[in-house]
Amino acid sequence: MEDALSSGHLDLVSVARPFALVPDLANQIQNGTYQTVQTDRIQTGVALVDKKAGAMLEMNWYMTQMDLIGQGKQPNPKLSAWKVLLKTLWENGKAGLSTGRA
Repeated sequence: MEDALSSGHLDLVSVARPFALVPDLANQIQNGTYQTVQTDRIQTGVALVDKKAGAMLEMNWYMTQMDLIGQGKQPNPKLSAWKVLLKTLWENGKAGLSTGRA
């Protein structure tokens, strides 16, 4: 992160996604014991679904990780994108596919 900032090519480094997978990340950074967290795009593997619902799916996948942490559970990096999509549709219907705010 320090190298990226000192390069002058950016002003900010976001760590929100890694925190959803490594809840202890702040302590690890402070102690110098962290390892780089690689986050892949959250996709179903079906191009049409990923194109139409990709942004919503990605957001809900990470929100589900934060929900697990809030319940005292460990995040699940292998959580199925399909499971998140179906849960979103079940709980919110078609409105769950929207990324906009009312």
